[in-house]
Amino acid sequence: MKGSKKVKKRKINFGNFSLKGKLMASFSVIIGLSLFMAAFNIIGFSMVNSQTKQIVKDDMQSLLTEGKLRDNITQRVSLIRAYFIYGNNEYKEQYYELTEESQELQKNLLSQSNNSKSKELMNKSAEWEKIVEEDVIKSFDSGMRVTANQSLRGDVQDLADELTEGFDSLASDREKAIIKDGDAIISQGRFINILGIVISVVIVAIGIYLTIRISSAITKPILAIVSRMKAISGGQLNHEPLLSKSGDEIGQLVQSVNEMNHQLNAIVKDIFQAALSVSQQSEQLQSSSKELKEGSEQIASTMQELSSGAETQANSASDLSETMGDLVKSIYVANENGQAVAEASNQVLKQSQTGHSLMRESVNQMNRINDLMKNTVSKVKHLDEQSGQISKLVDVIQSIADQTNLLALNAAIEAARAGEHGRGFAVVADEVRKLAEQVSSSIVDINKIVGNVRKETEEVAENLDQGYEQIVKGAKSVHQTGESFSEIKAHIEQMSDRIITIQSDLNNIMKNSEVMNDTISSIASVSEEAAAGIEQTAASAEQSSQSMEGISSNADNLTGLSDKLNKLVNRFQF
Repeated sequence: MKGSKKVKKRKINFGNFSLKGKLMASFSVIIGLSLFMAAFNIIGFSMVNSQTKQIVKDDMQSLLTEGKLRDNITQRVSLIRAYFIYGNNEYKEQYYELTEESQELQKNLLSQSNNSKSKELMNKSAEWEKIVEEDVIKSFDSGMRVTANQSLRGDVQDLADELTEGFDSLASDREKAIIKDGDAIISQGRFINILGIVISVVIVAIGIYLTIRISSAITKPILAIVSRMKAISGGQLNHEPLLSKSGDEIGQLVQSVNEMNHQLNAIVKDIFQAALSVSQQSEQLQSSSKELKEGSEQIASTMQELSSGAETQANSASDLSETMGDLVKSIYVANENGQAVAEASNQVLKQSQTGHSLMRESVNQMNRINDLMKNTVSKVKHLDEQSGQISKLVDVIQSIADQTNLLALNAAIEAARAGEHGRGFAVVADEVRKLAEQVSSSIVDINKIVGNVRKETEEVAENLDQGYEQIVKGAKSVHQTGESFSEIKAHIEQMSDRIITIQSDLNNIMKNSEVMNDTISSIASVSEEAAAGIEQTAASAEQSSQSMEGISSNADNLTGLSDKLNKLVNRFQF
C-alpha cells in the first residue's frame, strides 16, 4: 500500500539499561512469575475444590438416595409379608410411610440426576406401588388372601426384584462415575503440583541468575575502578584502559576513569617536560648570572684602574668597551633564556590548572558514585522485601492446601457414612488428601528456596556495602591526589613569580648595560669627560653588581623549585 511506512524493529540490549532499569526489570520478572505461580495454584486448587464439592453434594447424595430406594423396596416387601402373616395394621401403616418416603426420595433423585434409566425405574416403582395397593392389599383386606399371596409372590416380587436390581445398577454406575471423576481430580492435582514445582524451580533459577548477573555487573567494574584509583593515587599512570560493555552508570563511570587516567598521564608528561626545560633554563640562567657577575667585577676593577690614572684611561676604556660588548651579548642571551623560562613556566602553570580542574571533576564523579551505590543498596533491600511478599503468597497457598486437606477428610467421613457405596469415593478422598500433603511438602521446599534467594540477596547487599566502603577509600585517595596537584600548582605559581622577577631584573640589567655602553663610548670619544664618565660607569657597575646578586639569588631559588617539581613528578609512572 502506498504511503505505508516500514517500521524498523530495534533490538533491546539489556546492557544499555540504566542500573535502576536493570534492577526494576529483574524485580518485575521475579514478581510477575511469582504472581503467575500463585494465580495458577489458586485457580487449580479452586477447580479441584469445586469438582470435589460437586462429587460430595451431587454424586454422593445421588448414590445414597439410590441405596435408600433399594432398601425401601426391600423393607416394604417385608412389611407386606408381615402384615399378611400377623394381620397387624401397624405394618400396613409403616408400609404407607415408607411409600411416602420413597416418593420423596424419587423426587430428589430426579432433581439430581434426570436420566432415562432413572425415569424408567421411577415409572416401574409407581406401577409396583399401584399393584401392591390396589391388587394385593385390597384383595387381602377383602378376604381374598390366597389371591393376594399369589400376587405378592408373583408379579409383586418379580417387579420388586427388578427395581432392586435397577437401583443397584444405578448405584454401581454412580460409583464408577465417582471413581472416574476422582481419578480425573487426582490427575489434575498431580499436574498442578508438578507444574507448580516446575514454575517454582524456574522462578528460583531466574532469581539466582539475575542476582548473580546484576551483582557481578556492579561489583566487578567497581572493584576494578577502586584498584585503578589506588594505582593512580600511588603515581602509576601507565595502564591500559578499563573495558566495559555496559551502557549504564557503571559503564559511564569506567569511561570517565579512563578519560581521567589519560588526561592525568598527558598532564604529568607535559609537566615533566616543562620541569626538564625549567631545570635546563635555570642552569643556563645561573651560568649567565655568574658570567654577568664576573663581568661586573671586572668592570669595577677597570673603573678602579681608570680612577688611578688618566694615562691608562684610553687603554682601559678600550678594554672596557670590549668587555661591555661581551657583557651586552651575555645579557641578551640571559634575557632570551629568561623569556624562554617564562614561556615554559606559563605552559606548566596552564597544565597544572588543567590537572587541578580534572581532579575536582574526579572528586565530583566519586561523589556521584557514592550516591549511586547508596541507591543500589536501597534497591537490593527492596528486593529482600519483595522476597518476603513471595513468602506471604506461599503462605496463602499453604492455607489453600490445608483447606483442601480438611475437605478431603470431610469427604472421607461422608464416604464412610455411605458404607459399601462410598468405598470408591473414599479412595478418591484419600488421594485428594495425599495430594494436599504433597502440595504442603512442595510449599516447604518453596519456602526453603525463597529463603535461599533472600540469603543471596543479603549477600549481594553485603557485597555492595563492601564496594561502597572501597569507593569511600578511592574517594579519599583521589582527594589526596588532588592535594598533591594543589601543592604542585602552588610551587609552579611560586616559580612563575620568581621567573617574572628575574625577567624584570634582566630588563633592568639590559637597560643599565646600554647606559654603561653609551658611557664607555663617551669615555673613548671624549677624554675631557673621563671623570664624569668614570663616576657614571662606577655607579652603573655598582647597580649592575646589585642586580646580578638578585639574579643569582633568584636563579638559586629557581633551581630549588625545579628540584622540588622534579621530585613531585617522579612520583608518577607514565
